Amino acid sequence: KSSKKDEWIKEIRGMQYTIDNTGAEVSNVDGADLGYKFNSSAIPAGAYEDINHEYWDNLVAQISVNEALGAVIHGGGQSDTLTYVDNPVVGQNEGVNGIKGTPSADNPNVEEDEVNYHYNVNSQTLMGSSFNPDLALAWGRILGNSGLWTGKCQIWGGGLNYHRSPYNGRNTEYLSEDPMLTNVLGAALIQGSNEFVSSTGRSTSASTIRNMTVPVSAYTWTSRNCVRPTCAASRARSKRVKPSA
Repeated sequence: KSSKKDEWIKEIRGMQYTIDNTGAEVSNVDGADLGYKFNSSAIPAGAYEDINHEYWDNLVAQISVNEALGAVIHGGGQSDTLTYVDNPVVGQNEGVNGIKGTPSADNPNVEEDEVNYHYNVNSQTLMGSSFNPDLALAWGRILGNSGLWTGKCQIWGGGLNYHRSPYNGRNTEYLSEDPMLTNVLGAALIQGSNEFVSSTGRSTSASTIRNMTVPVSAYTWTSRNCVRPTCAASRARSKRVKPSA
């Protein structure tokens, strides 16, 4: 048995963090302007690399309980601007097979118009059939650049699920039935996209089958032996593997 077993199980179950009731009262229930803002000029140099830096605690302490709950519940395709934090609106997009949208008003290189562009190059299945990490890297760059032009800073673009059933209505968003091929190509795709946008996340990682042809979706969970090759290995590879340009 692997020494990593408990760590993997906790991650699959979303148990990396737990919330304990300490009994302490929440300060600044209605929010407070403590002078901390979320922008590049206000964030101390040390805070970029240290999630435990006091800046982050002070920043979050300004958020009212209602706004904090609302931001979590709202979710959706973009973030909320919080009253005292003055954070920018950050857009995100499900970009597994590409992105569609209008050029962003925040992009100084383009004039905003009402044309709805489709930056859809291929299906992930077609990409998987190429067995080509360099091609996946190039597609990732196109995906990330599309996000940059349309103002989508966060892209859910690595379709790292598997082809485990012909009834899965989203198979075109996934690379292959082979976990290691999905790992290698998925890592290259995410790397390429991250060159342009702030973050590219894994989309529907490894553990669900969804039948979109019926009103009720069907989900099945795999064993950790199926989840492990992609969820663990691809995350590591995307940080250290650099396919040729």
